Amino acid sequence: LSVNTGDYDKGRPLHIAAAEGSLACVQVLIEFGADRSLQDRWGKTAEDIAQEVGATDIVEYFENLSQEETA
Repeated sequence: LSVNTGDYDKGRPLHIAAAEGSLACVQVLIEFGADRSLQDRWGKTAEDIAQEVGATDIVEYFENLSQEETA
């Protein structure tokens, strides 16, 4: 299976890891090619979900990745 496979709500493993606040899982999924830009059926990315649940460590991780990509 792809790390970007979605369920019936287009939720991906990255969305679930972010919702659970699991930085370690998020990091592993990113290492294996998870796409941060994918949205669930409500138009939310994993970063959006991390913000909603107060997972500041995950939000910071995503922000750092964005900065590295633009550098």
